[in-house]
Parts: sequence; C-alpha cells; structure tokens
Amino acid sequence: MISTKSMPGMDKGTLNGRVGRILRESLDAELLRHGFKKGHTVYHRGSENVLHMVDVQYSRWNDPTSKSFTLNCSIYVPGVTSTFMGRPEPKEPKATDCCISARGGMLTESHLDVWWGVSVETGVEVDKEIAEEITTMVSAVILPFLNRFPSEMDVAEFLSTDPVEADKYVDPR
Repeated sequence: MISTKSMPGMDKGTLNGRVGRILRESLDAELLRHGFKKGHTVYHRGSENVLHMVDVQYSRWNDPTSKSFTLNCSIYVPGVTSTFMGRPEPKEPKATDCCISARGGMLTESHLDVWWGVSVETGVEVDKEIAEEITTMVSAVILPFLNRFPSEMDVAEFLSTDPVEADKYVDPR
C-alpha cells in the first residue's frame, strides 16, 4: 500500500474532502432543487406512499490513495418489501428495503455501470469533469426514471408487467 504521508497535502481527509465537494457541486445542487432531502449518503423525497431514493455507494476497494463511488436510485413503497421478505417495516428505509432499484449507469442507453474516482494523482480538472457527469446523469437519467413512479399504483403496474428492453437492468428483473 502506498503511504500518503510522503505526498505533501495528500491524505484520506483530502480525498474525502474532494469527493464531498464534487457531490455538493453536483448531486446536492441537482437533487435538492428537485425536492430531495439529504441524509448522510442518501437523498430522499416522497410521500407516505412512495419514497424516491438516490444513494452514493462507495467502493469497498477504496484506499488512502484513491476513492471511487457510484449512484444508485430506488423506489420504496411501505409494506411491499417487508411483507415479501418477512421482516419488520424499517423506520428509515435503505436501498435494500426498496422494491425497485437500479444503478444510474445501468439506466443509460449503454447500460454500463459507471464509477467515478479521485486519487492522489488526479486534480481539480478531473473533479470538475466528474461533477459535470454526475449532474448530467441525475438530470437526464436518474430523475426521469424516478419520476416514472409518482404513486404506488405506478410501482404496482411496473412490478406486474414484463420489463421493456430499457428496463432490463432494473431490479427486480
């Protein structure tokens, strides 16, 4: 493992700060404008019947010299997953409690998973590119997907029909 102590000004806190800045400038700005509230790494909006969620998933392979992350989006309807999974209803739903979910990249035309990364070798230009890509993905892909499910009836209809080609990577498949 490479030590960041030998790299002036580069430590885990600096990478965390860079990722935080990228997310504030892109994800926060876009989602808060559209009625989402922010938890730690989860953004949510909705009613008592349907909750839209977007969460930041960090790679389990992150280390002191690099950090990568992706975006997931999910639809939570109270009672659906807990009933089918035989577990108590969550007080604060997580992505695993949702009945519809997808990675942002899988909703694009290419259906390719997208992970963004910063490292001790990359700089502010890469950070700006990542922020722009996130803003575009949220506005062009994630929000339109979530907006397809304004009510529990829309969720029920989606879950009770065969998926179309564009939804082939939306869970449940």
